Amino acid sequence: MDSENFIPNSRAHYPDVWLITVIVVLLIISLFTHLHYLPLRAEEPRRALVALEMELSGNYIAPTINGVFYYNKPPVYNWFLVALYKLFGSYDEWVVRLPSVLSLLLTGVLHFYIFRRYVGAEVALLSALFYVTSADILFYFSLLGEIDLFYTLIVYAQIAAMLHYFLAGKYAHMFIVSGLMVAIGLLTKGLPSLLFQVFTGLALLGLERRWKLLFHWGHFVGVGIMVLVTGSYFVLYNQYNDVGLYFAKLLSESTERTMMEKGILAQVQHLFTFPFMLLKLLMPYAVLLPLLFTAPMVKAVKEKAVLRLSLMFIVANIWVYWLSPGTKDRYLYMFLPFLFLLLAYGWVHFGRAWQKYQKLLHYLTGGFILLLAVASLASGFIPQTQMAPYVWFWALLFLGLFLAVGYLWRSAKIDHVLLLALCMVLLRLEFNTTIIPIQIPDFKANAVIDDLNTILDITRRQPIYLAGNAQTLHVKTFGLGGKPLVEADLMQPPPLLFRISYYLTKATRHIVQYMPNVEKGKYYLSEQPFAEGKPYRILHRFTEPRTKVNYVLFEVE
Repeated sequence: MDSENFIPNSRAHYPDVWLITVIVVLLIISLFTHLHYLPLRAEEPRRALVALEMELSGNYIAPTINGVFYYNKPPVYNWFLVALYKLFGSYDEWVVRLPSVLSLLLTGVLHFYIFRRYVGAEVALLSALFYVTSADILFYFSLLGEIDLFYTLIVYAQIAAMLHYFLAGKYAHMFIVSGLMVAIGLLTKGLPSLLFQVFTGLALLGLERRWKLLFHWGHFVGVGIMVLVTGSYFVLYNQYNDVGLYFAKLLSESTERTMMEKGILAQVQHLFTFPFMLLKLLMPYAVLLPLLFTAPMVKAVKEKAVLRLSLMFIVANIWVYWLSPGTKDRYLYMFLPFLFLLLAYGWVHFGRAWQKYQKLLHYLTGGFILLLAVASLASGFIPQTQMAPYVWFWALLFLGLFLAVGYLWRSAKIDHVLLLALCMVLLRLEFNTTIIPIQIPDFKANAVIDDLNTILDITRRQPIYLAGNAQTLHVKTFGLGGKPLVEADLMQPPPLLFRISYYLTKATRHIVQYMPNVEKGKYYLSEQPFAEGKPYRILHRFTEPRTKVNYVLFEVE
């Protein structure tokens, strides 16, 4: 970019406090409404069920599913969800999804609060808005009761503490606070938190040539806190179950998505697709990416410590995911606040003064607004949306709202990226009112809600148990000299979809306990082949739509 292109735009950019307030208010409304409309799906029932069994059993140390030890994740997320269960006195879907919404908003608030002193309030606020209104998070993961946004908050707090206290020269605080967050992260999702600490710490001390800090007393205290917190938990866990089995599964969870497990062909494919995965996560603000490669921005990154260290964190850690074929987009959420910080800084300090880029963004934003207005009107005609209640009311309302945004765009006095954020929030509100209602019948059918209600009527909400043949899960981790570091066999209950167990447990307030031996006078669920040819009285049959597995409810005669 040539210096002559950096001509301050003659059009004034107002602080837009009123518009930011509108965006935040509408965002909060969009996030907290409609959390209860759809049955649990994807990984939601698993997370909900583990916490629900914890609460019902009173065992908060060793997680279970169907009363059998569950090894995939440590318990911190479950503790948080149990606390919400107790706080609201409910196990409903909206409570299960609340951690994601709260974690998303808290990450944005924390980001603004920490970085405003280093990059200014405007850049910090814009980057926080970019994060909470990014498309993948806003339209998908903020609607799910899964662990990833909660874990993102934990890792973000860990890394932000490192950068903040390093920049402030408070090295003891840096090691102690980040060490505590590592411990919480280890007890939330396992090994990745430790890797973030090691890779970020080494890169930070190497980049800033501060290797002596490795021997700072705070470093030893931070490591001690991490070992004490995690060690205490595993000592307690060993009172309930063999902790070695727990370690085996946690370590295998951390290595199963690597090239060692997926193979070289998957690795090569992932190398090419990973940048597009990351690009998708930055939408719609990926339009600002060219600013990162301009000479003024490169110079700013070199000279401004907070930008340099933010980029350092990304480079020092993202390669692990780039080389891991099993990486999913949600594993990258913790990088987004730091990427958006760079984008927001580039926009505020250089993008606004680059007239050709301003013009390009002006037309892109206008085209986006026009597209959304047309789509809103079209929702009144499309057959797929006709099931939505009051569809024409919503179609005309959002058409009018997007036309109003178009009026703001024409005035050319409103920051274009704020208009993008406003459009994203309005689109999420339209998604809530138009798309979610038409998804309800399909999601209820896929969750076999009608069949579960029939089962509850037949059993009169008495305890229901799980029957069938137990499974053995063989787990192993990476090895040395061809021998796995850890290898073990874990007993697993017969397969039963987590959402079935969750809804039955929620309704009966009794764990769908796996029982290897059936007893008279009790109700059991099993796959149909297990019950065939046995002296059981079949009370109900149903087929799970996704897996096509046939289940039966029976009692022993």
